[in-house]
Amino acid sequence: MPYYIAAKIERERNQNRENQCKSGARSYALRTLVEGGLAIDPLSHHPLSTSPLERGKAGKYIYAVRNDTMRVGPDGDRSKKDVVKHETLFRNLPVQAAGEIRFHEGAVIDINDLSGTYLTEDEMEEEEFRRVVAESLREAGVALSQDVRRRIRV
Repeated sequence: MPYYIAAKIERERNQNRENQCKSGARSYALRTLVEGGLAIDPLSHHPLSTSPLERGKAGKYIYAVRNDTMRVGPDGDRSKKDVVKHETLFRNLPVQAAGEIRFHEGAVIDINDLSGTYLTEDEMEEEEFRRVVAESLREAGVALSQDVRRRIRV
């Protein structure tokens, strides 16, 4: 499985000390949020619901996968301090997959492969990328919508 390494722009951010890696923002191994098949919001303790996956839309969650473990967190505005960005999920280590993820009442209802850090756009068409995403979701034990099952072909 190829690993995605932070893109050139990320290396430039590191050189300019604009790296979000040391962010104090919280991210989570998805499996630690799952209870009874549903992802639970770590703050409200209710089933997690997030915003639609639209560019510039606040309230989205992002994900990255390394060693079949998916980490998630609320997508933050890069211009602000202590926010979650893709590079914070695994502290700039290479990842197997990355993108955005949407939850509704605790179930995953949308997922994509958009990451400016790891440049994974259009990778969801690759069988190995989908396999890694599917395996990490299975390992977490979270419920998946039919649309997500079709997208990742499980």
